[in-house]
Amino acid sequence: MGCATSKSQINATTDDSENPRVTIVVSPNPPFLDESDQIYPLPPVPVPSVPNDTNGEAITSGVTLKEAPVLDLKFALEQVGDDRSFLRELINDTLDEKDMRLQGLTSAVQAADPNAFRIIAHTIKGAALNVGLKALGETAKQLDNFSGSATPEMLTMKGPDLIAQLSSEYHRIEAISDADLL
Repeated sequence: MGCATSKSQINATTDDSENPRVTIVVSPNPPFLDESDQIYPLPPVPVPSVPNDTNGEAITSGVTLKEAPVLDLKFALEQVGDDRSFLRELINDTLDEKDMRLQGLTSAVQAADPNAFRIIAHTIKGAALNVGLKALGETAKQLDNFSGSATPEMLTMKGPDLIAQLSSEYHRIEAISDADLL
């Protein structure tokens, strides 16, 4: 098991089912590698779930840490031929694009454009999953699936919460990057 110091930790709290909140707090808890080379922050951080639609079904389910590690290190290293330096570069590229991607999603919500939202979410999903960023990829997949059937009104209502979920996953990646686990 590897261990390093993390500069920040993401905690998700829910005051009620309609208003999930994501907060960033300073934490001495370092990320760690489990026995299968999955990187998790400590303590486990659930992603807030999105309120239900009019039929009472969750529009997108919350991703828990055990379902989707921040990074599947074994898979990621296989993808880059065990070149940790190149993997760090790819992860840093993903983080460098974070603001642009989140702004694009925000603009799509403001324009009530589910198709534009879907295209950006799909792009994030593919890029993340290709380098083993499982939690980000799975969350982006949920956004992609949601926006495929969302009306403009649904996107306007639920989009900000979905973007907050995605943003929290980016922050978790930053935590492992800051901890220099690669």
